[in-house]
Amino acid sequence: MNAPNALPGLALLASVAIAWRWQLIGGILLVLEAAIIAVVYFMMTYSIFPHSTIIFVLLTMALPPLVAGSLLLANWRRSKILEAP
Repeated sequence: MNAPNALPGLALLASVAIAWRWQLIGGILLVLEAAIIAVVYFMMTYSIFPHSTIIFVLLTMALPPLVAGSLLLANWRRSKILEAP
């Protein structure tokens, strides 16, 4: 079975489902996931892979949730500013 390899994807999918309903919580979760991915992957592979490989993997694994979370937080803040009387 390939279940352990699917857990990070399932966690991201759960965060996206939460973000679909609650922008603030989902945005925070996605930004936290990106930070966790970046720190843990860097710590695990620093002495194993070349720096270019680490940067490429971080850009493909950590950047999408970071951008999505940042956009959700920006949209949430903008909607709160527009709602204010």
